[in-house]
Amino acid sequence: MRFRAIAAFAHNNKALLIATTRTRTNNHLNSRVPFFIRNTMSASHQSLAFDTPRMVVKKVLAKSQSEGDGAVVRRAIGISELRNLDPFLMLDDFSVSPPSGFPDHPHRGFETVTYVLQGGITHQDFAGHKGTIGAGDVQWMTAGRGIVHSEMPAGGGRNNGLQLWINLARKDKMVEPRYQELLSREIKRAEHDWS
Repeated sequence: MRFRAIAAFAHNNKALLIATTRTRTNNHLNSRVPFFIRNTMSASHQSLAFDTPRMVVKKVLAKSQSEGDGAVVRRAIGISELRNLDPFLMLDDFSVSPPSGFPDHPHRGFETVTYVLQGGITHQDFAGHKGTIGAGDVQWMTAGRGIVHSEMPAGGGRNNGLQLWINLARKDKMVEPRYQELLSREIKRAEHDWS
C-alpha cells in the first residue's frame, strides 16, 4: 500500500485527515482510508507525527460563490490564489437548503470526497448508484471515464459539508465510475492530546 495524497480539513476544533491509498486487486482500485482525528491519540498511532512543527507557507481566504441551483460554496482550493496543487483540484465548504442543491451535472477524470458536517446529502448517478450520507459520514465517488450525478439536500434545514476533488493519475482517468459511502461509525479514528 502506498499513499497517493493526503488532505486535512479543520472544523470546530476537529480535523479530518483523508489519506488516499492505492492497491491493485484484480485490476480494481481499493483502499481509500479516511481518518477522523480528535483530542487524544492512542499509543498505536503515535507514529503519525502530528507533533512535528510545520511552517505555514501560505494562507488563503476561501471565496464564496454560487454553484449548482441556489447553493453557496466557499472555495479554498481551485481559486486564482491557490491553484496547481495536483492531485488536489478543488476544496469547497458548501451550504445548501431545499430546494437548492446540485442537480444533474457531469464529472470526468477525478474523484470527489464529500464529508457532511450538518444535515445530509443524497447522491444519485446515471450508473445506478444512490445513497444518503449524514453528519460525520463520507462519500467517495470516482468519476473515471465519466458520470452524471446529483447531490441534493436529504432533508429540510441547513446542510453543510466539505468536498475535495482529487485528480486521477493519467492511467486511471478512464476507469469505471464508482461510488462508496463510509458511515461515521465505520471510519477509523485516531486521538491525540494536543496539550
